[in-house]
Amino acid sequence: MDTSPVRAQIEGERQARDLARRRDALVAMGPMVERGQDLISSRKGLDERLGELGGAMNVVQLVAGESGLPGIPRAVATGNPRVDNLLRHMVVDADRGVLLRDRGLADLLGKQAKHVNRDAEEKKVDHAELNQPIEITLDHGSSASSTRPQGGGPSNRFYASDQVGAFLEKSAGPDDPQPYLPAPREELKAAVAAAFEHFETRVDTNPFRQRARRLGKAQAANQAKAEGARLLTSWPGPYRVFTSTH
Repeated sequence: MDTSPVRAQIEGERQARDLARRRDALVAMGPMVERGQDLISSRKGLDERLGELGGAMNVVQLVAGESGLPGIPRAVATGNPRVDNLLRHMVVDADRGVLLRDRGLADLLGKQAKHVNRDAEEKKVDHAELNQPIEITLDHGSSASSTRPQGGGPSNRFYASDQVGAFLEKSAGPDDPQPYLPAPREELKAAVAAAFEHFETRVDTNPFRQRARRLGKAQAANQAKAEGARLLTSWPGPYRVFTSTH
């Protein structure tokens, strides 16, 4: 008996079932295929947007990093380790201007902040206590301003440039019998002056604070000239300079 027709029918039914399963699988995969196409389109759009954003960031970096975009602080290092470390601990106060955190002064002197603050009180050196100073992060290898000084406790004491100078003047130099300063006084004062000057002119680019600093310096210079003229006109003895009232 020839069974080939039966085998052909069985094979045909098997292939039909196989095709039906494939068709059902394709129907089930339809939404996944559509999502895949949407994903490809979204990825393409994302790449285009990232390219546009990258170009815009390059422009901002060029302007802010090289020519200085007003109001955007810049992390500009000086290359002097002592000065750059001071910059990391500087903040801005709306009323007092640029200030140095006690931790920065302590690092400069190789001491703990709590000891520096105690010594400043003994030397009658004033300070400021701020709760929310404006901090500008300078990424030179460490945090801009640590919120805790060496020795523990909250760090909320800050010193202005003239206060730091007064502290250094009242501290014993390295050549004294009981030295307090780790380096020559003038060397430390020069580092502090350079740090404040650099921060005010190169780091904090806020145009309003820049103008206020220029006006303050001009006013101080005029006051110094007026005081010099007053001393000159009031000098006693044969070298006194008389001014005409006519």
